[in-house]
Amino acid sequence: MIWGTCHTVQSHAYALSNLHGVIIIPIMVIMRKNVHNYEKLGCLAILGASSILILDRFSLRADSLQEIPGKNLFKYTPTFAIDLYVLMSNIPAFLFFSFNRSLLRKGFMKQVLLINFFTMCLFTMCAVLYEDAQMDMDPQKGLFGWLDGRHLFTCVFWYGFFATFFGSVGYILAMQFYSPLICMNAYLLEPFFAQILGCIFGIDLIPSGFTILGTLVIFGASLMV
Repeated sequence: MIWGTCHTVQSHAYALSNLHGVIIIPIMVIMRKNVHNYEKLGCLAILGASSILILDRFSLRADSLQEIPGKNLFKYTPTFAIDLYVLMSNIPAFLFFSFNRSLLRKGFMKQVLLINFFTMCLFTMCAVLYEDAQMDMDPQKGLFGWLDGRHLFTCVFWYGFFATFFGSVGYILAMQFYSPLICMNAYLLEPFFAQILGCIFGIDLIPSGFTILGTLVIFGASLMV
């Protein structure tokens, strides 16, 4: 999802990477589990709206705008392959939430600590291999750049506590009270707000009507599920 937000508009990245909750509904139908009609209708609506997002090539990021004296040109970058790549992330996410429900019974805090530790190790390895990160406190390239006084509060509070809780730990904690199906589909409320924030902060241009329609349908259908 993080990679997707850097290569396509926010609503596409958030919607297409959070379909893991929809995957479980057809599986439940095939296994003849009890599935409410609202869940079936919501699943079909979300899949249809996701197809609209994939086929929409007119919603652009702000960095696709090429400024030329006297005119502005849009660089239409094909996003179909990007969308398909983002879709593939639903497979590990589906397995993650499916296994988490059973693992929660063996200790919530232990699981949260292990998940964040392995995530930190993975991101650190990728930063060293692909971004030339160094073992120092340089705010641009240092692995410990978050300790720099200018960025300490933002990194620790917003990226560390706030984003970790509302982005992952909160959903895992919710599975102690709600089914994985509800928790996974709650992620589909994110594209609507992510697109608004993407436009406010200048990451994306105002999306086309197709993306607006698809995002609204996904938002409403997720509430139905």
